[in-house]
Amino acid sequence: MQEEIEQKYFTLETMKGLKGSSIIYRFRAVIGRRYIRNLIVEKPLRIVRTLQSDALALIQPSYVEGVWENKLEYSISTPAVALVLGTTVPVEVSLTPLLRSLHIGKVDFELVERQQIVLNPGEPEPLTFKRTFTETVLRDTYLVQETDLLATDDIQERYQFSHLLDLPGCLNACRQDVDELGIQIKHTLNCRIYLHKPDGNSARVYVGLPVVLILSPTVEIDDCSNIKTHVAAMDSPPQYGEYTFDVPYSE
Repeated sequence: MQEEIEQKYFTLETMKGLKGSSIIYRFRAVIGRRYIRNLIVEKPLRIVRTLQSDALALIQPSYVEGVWENKLEYSISTPAVALVLGTTVPVEVSLTPLLRSLHIGKVDFELVERQQIVLNPGEPEPLTFKRTFTETVLRDTYLVQETDLLATDDIQERYQFSHLLDLPGCLNACRQDVDELGIQIKHTLNCRIYLHKPDGNSARVYVGLPVVLILSPTVEIDDCSNIKTHVAAMDSPPQYGEYTFDVPYSE
């Protein structure tokens, strides 16, 4: 026997891994039996929402550029604003010292998660209660090499490299972005550039890159909220209307 259940388009995505807050679903089937106890079967159900058709901004590259104190010109980018948890994401970095005596040492990468839990959302301010947590869920470092120096006709030197970041694959340590039922989770990819001046002093340049972490319906997640398969390339979930139906299970 096969039964179909319609899922409403506004159904919230599963959210697990937070302390004291979660959005979970369980599939419950009850077989009524006369004169004996009913047979009840329950299975956990995870709902993953794919990108909507109007979410074009999320599939565009995330890009930030600027000039620091007329000493360093920088540009940092990722393939898209929306990054899939459990994948490897290339971060493109271009650094141009505007002073010939300025030396670039290393670049630190940190993925910061900001959680905000609101009790009684939508109520007047005296009846609401907010708690905010900030946690660094990923740290990595890249040492700038002389091989990263590009040979150009310009007088100024320019360093350019691509660094691969392995996004967390455990949903208990890092969650997807969400803003539902008083649960708000956002992420920022922070880059810290270390500079060494000719007088012996050093400086650090901080750059924040906005990103949105999402789950892919094609990635398998075990009972402990770990992503089993680590994908080596950026692969965004399909948009609504482009997904593939699951094959019905049969004995």
